[in-house]
Amino acid sequence: MGKATKPPWLDQSNQWLCTGQKNAPNFTLPDGRIHTAINRRNDQASISIIGKASIDAVMDTSINPDWLRYEWTHAEQCSLIGKPANTSPDAYAVKGYSEDDMKRIAGTYPLTKIGANEFGEGFWGMPFWAPEKAFLLKARQSMRKAANKPGFDGGTYGGFENFNGDPWLYATDGNPNVLPNDQRFKSKLQSVANARASCAYFSLFEQYDVGAIIKNYADTLDYAPDFYRKMYAALVMGKGMGKVGGIGPGFLGYLDWPKIEGLGVSPGEITLGQKPERYTPNGTKVTSADYVHTQVEYEWLVMCRLMIGFCMCNGLMPFDERSPVWGTDPTSTSQLGYPTEPQRWHDSGYEAAYFYWLCRNTEGVSWRECRWRFEDSENWIEPTSDYTGILEAASAFGGPYALANGGNKRRGRPYVLCRNKGAYVDVIAGDASQGINKSSTIILNPVPNVMIRTVLPGCTAQTFNETI
Repeated sequence: MGKATKPPWLDQSNQWLCTGQKNAPNFTLPDGRIHTAINRRNDQASISIIGKASIDAVMDTSINPDWLRYEWTHAEQCSLIGKPANTSPDAYAVKGYSEDDMKRIAGTYPLTKIGANEFGEGFWGMPFWAPEKAFLLKARQSMRKAANKPGFDGGTYGGFENFNGDPWLYATDGNPNVLPNDQRFKSKLQSVANARASCAYFSLFEQYDVGAIIKNYADTLDYAPDFYRKMYAALVMGKGMGKVGGIGPGFLGYLDWPKIEGLGVSPGEITLGQKPERYTPNGTKVTSADYVHTQVEYEWLVMCRLMIGFCMCNGLMPFDERSPVWGTDPTSTSQLGYPTEPQRWHDSGYEAAYFYWLCRNTEGVSWRECRWRFEDSENWIEPTSDYTGILEAASAFGGPYALANGGNKRRGRPYVLCRNKGAYVDVIAGDASQGINKSSTIILNPVPNVMIRTVLPGCTAQTFNETI
């Protein structure tokens, strides 16, 4: 088959509507991968999205049955049992709630196939170490067993209980420029014990069958290196779970948002003052009602969702608001009619799922690092057995600090995964270090006697499905 091309059923020219939820064919992803979505079109019932590009669940409180629902639960759920919050100094709202109280809270939201939560945020938020959180998760585990619904309640999506791959940004030790390939970071990938010591998930929450979540929210305009950090996070969590190369026990979800979290209008935040604009067919200018977070590059999003979300995690859990659910008439000038902000980023999940589906002939085999080299170099990048190659990739060309230090603007190199089964070989290559208008020619050597020459453009991931 060779190099895969973009799915023909996605409208690459339409920035305003999500076309995947409407046009994607039904298929089932290999390796039991999950794919969830948010319905952003009012011309389509959420139930009709199920199955498209292997969609398992949709974030929609009205979808029936609940088992087809992707639930995002907020800490305010704790207020529904009517018990007063603990407002004592230095207390959190549910401090002192009994195990029975937390069991009642656990029963206020449905048993869905996939769930994420924000129980660490807001007035009702609780710290990850709170005994009340353990009571809640224990109750949900018991509910699932009693109902024979073994879905996954994700732990707090961005909390400290998960390892989220941030270490070299904060490992100053008097030196703010610690490179990712420092041994302290490699060690987390070199033993199960070190991986399991990386965060509280393994000691506090794994016992309750709760899923871990890799959160990828761009925090700055310089978000490209986040690919390396989040791939590293997925590899560390996978090492701790026994999910080497993305295959193994436990549930590891990949959760992202396509916007830059650090941009907004709140005091102390950066704002670019941008408002998306469009023109109706008759030339009427429509401007978004609110300042919004700038969106990341579409191809970078596809790369992260494919290589991290589907290759190394159990699948994709995107975040977005449930509303508004946009109309599809481009003549509409209503702020709640046709979108006033590009919605195409939702298509990136359908596109990533399609590329992963093309790798179905190697189902059940762990993804490993691939041997490769730049065409203008005789030096091969040899794969590592412990996946520390991701840290070498993040450190290449000066690593994440090179630009600030007046060095190379590239700050990293491609990372390539492959797997083979019988006569079938699949390869996925991506490069977060390149600008979107740059490209590099690389030679891939996934197995002996197979050489693939390709031009890798910008941050566009490329998938190859070969037969030996």
